Amino acid sequence: MVLPSTERALALDLAFGDPTRPESLLSHAAAVEADEREEFPTEACTFLHRQGIFDMLVPREHGGAMGAFDELLFTCRMIARRDLTATVATGHTLLGAFPLWIAGDPSGCARLGARIMGGGLGCLALTEEGHGSDLQATETVARREGDGLHLDGTKWVIQNATRGATMTLLAKTDGAHGPELSLLLLDKNDLARDRYENLAKIATYGIRGADISGIRFHDCVVPHDSIVGRLGSGYLVTLLTLQISRVVVPAFSLGCADTALRATLDFALERHIYGQTVADFGSARAQLVGAFADLLACECVAMGAARASHLIPEQLSVWSAVSKYFVPVTVESIIRTCATVLGARYYLRRHHRWGMFQKVLRDHAVVPLFDGSTAVNLAVLGAQLNALTAHRTSTRAVSDDRREKLAHVFDWSAPIAPSPSIRLPAMRLINSGEDDLLMSLHAAANEVSSRADVAPSVRGAIEGTLGSLVDALEELDREVTRLRERSDFDPSTETRFELASRYCVLHAAAAAVRTWLDNRDRLGAFAASGDWITLVLERLCTAAGRRPPEWTDRAQTAERVWAELTRMHEERRLFSLARFELAR
Repeated sequence: MVLPSTERALALDLAFGDPTRPESLLSHAAAVEADEREEFPTEACTFLHRQGIFDMLVPREHGGAMGAFDELLFTCRMIARRDLTATVATGHTLLGAFPLWIAGDPSGCARLGARIMGGGLGCLALTEEGHGSDLQATETVARREGDGLHLDGTKWVIQNATRGATMTLLAKTDGAHGPELSLLLLDKNDLARDRYENLAKIATYGIRGADISGIRFHDCVVPHDSIVGRLGSGYLVTLLTLQISRVVVPAFSLGCADTALRATLDFALERHIYGQTVADFGSARAQLVGAFADLLACECVAMGAARASHLIPEQLSVWSAVSKYFVPVTVESIIRTCATVLGARYYLRRHHRWGMFQKVLRDHAVVPLFDGSTAVNLAVLGAQLNALTAHRTSTRAVSDDRREKLAHVFDWSAPIAPSPSIRLPAMRLINSGEDDLLMSLHAAANEVSSRADVAPSVRGAIEGTLGSLVDALEELDREVTRLRERSDFDPSTETRFELASRYCVLHAAAAAVRTWLDNRDRLGAFAASGDWITLVLERLCTAAGRRPPEWTDRAQTAERVWAELTRMHEERRLFSLARFELAR
């Protein structure tokens, strides 16, 4: 079946055409050539605008066509599998708009919506060269004077800083109790041209054509109504913005992973050496099957967080940080695995697939830095571990109404309201220790045991691995509890980061098993089979520091997953649990 969340992405992919054909718009060949020239993807952005993608960045209540975030996830995934540079330009326009959609007044939202739907790029200008992600140290100042706000300061390493028509900027303003941070929406058409200057484009390792630059203001006057939300709310709104944007960014990783794995399969199935193909070697095949299993795990996590944004927004501080950490880090591993199979060809800039693999390798390296780096997301989770553990160990089970909501989150065929709004009151910077998904891991193990429609050998393998994962969760809880009882414990230590990383792995395991249980009758025979979930859980069990139990037909299971992977590749389907036929 075609999922509601994939319809727009399917149409977009067909409109683009097969990226392996150089004459297609935004083909891999064209993307590599533009990257070599460090050329901004103007033509691609124009085409995306004509296809209505910019309308999808604006909520319906402000005149746009934004749907649920799982739809946006698939759509961005389709763009990213072709060229991450174009995806980033579009994605940062949405990032710059999120503060308005969260806290802006109707007038400001209408103005920004019109600019975006007219094809205008935008950005979120937070960072400064001397302070990086330390937003509290911001030196850009907006002084309140009679004729408006007088802006002075420099923003640095900002995507779309020069080409962007609009900019949402973080600056210090005067508050009742001293300086406080506020967000300002700037439209360059309204600024005196002699009061700001664009800084030179910064040369980067990947996404070489991206407009990563900066902007400097000299006593630049902006209207009082430029303030987003209330004066002094800039830090809060920024943190909530990043919380939401973290559910979209994993689409970038999923698209890159699809291209990396597809290019590697092309090579492995066609390259003959020592009288056989590379894919005939057991080690290469095992690595590719493992990469595919990791990709499916990432998809489960990303889809769960995207849908939970609308259905369980009060828990988003956990779900979005897990997704933004787990998916890019795991895709980095997938790409490295593919590079091992490709051998020397991964390093070439002109040979296999026009050198697209090495572009993906370089481009994707920036994704873990977006919207809070890997370390920032682990810190976000680390700060919540005490509350999460205390709530889980005291409550033990998810209530029936929450279980129904969780089933809605993971039933990919269940539609989400066609006009979802970004609800500020329902969001929390740090929740009260609730993570219904991970708390459901125990119940999932029991639910698997009761499924009579699963082959006994498969059911036994899943049950055994889930048992090990439940043990790993209980061990994590014990460690967090011991650390909580230490009065001298510093929550920013390496130990806390390691515990947060393990938490992400266990959350991913819960997302994978819930995806399997809640979609077995909806996504086709492969998704319904236990083959993929046994391998996914086995790999996550290892990542959680547990030795997964062995099962008798593991080799046959891996062969069946390999057969499905090669079938998807031959039939030009997205590497996904959803049935998604790509452009031919």
